[in-house]
Amino acid sequence: MVEKLLKWSIFTVVLSLFPFAAVILGNKLHHQAVNPQALWARGDLLLVSLAIGADGVSEFIGLRSARSGLAAVRYYSKVICIIACLLISLLSAVGYGVIQGDPEGVAPDMISVISLRAFYGSVLAGLGCKVLA
Repeated sequence: MVEKLLKWSIFTVVLSLFPFAAVILGNKLHHQAVNPQALWARGDLLLVSLAIGADGVSEFIGLRSARSGLAAVRYYSKVICIIACLLISLLSAVGYGVIQGDPEGVAPDMISVISLRAFYGSVLAGLGCKVLA
């Protein structure tokens, strides 16, 4: 289990953030100020959230229901994680579309807050999916 979570956290979560690290590195190399909020202000982090949520849902393809006891609790916990991942993925996709369709229509501060919350939510829901799978 620990190995699975470690692989997921490194190869899904951390690697998905590498483009943002590259922007920071580029800014440093060009002696430009690094503004973390500006990294999220275009909604790109929503695409990362979408991918992490979709990865979490993929763990449960072919999920079968359980009828009683602890198996039922585990089953419904999986269903909650699936719904959370699907909801975050859907909202991230729609949010990204809205932002790209009218970039001046949404304040960059709001985009940053929404993007970070979607990312944190997708990581938590994806982690739940990985643990329960």
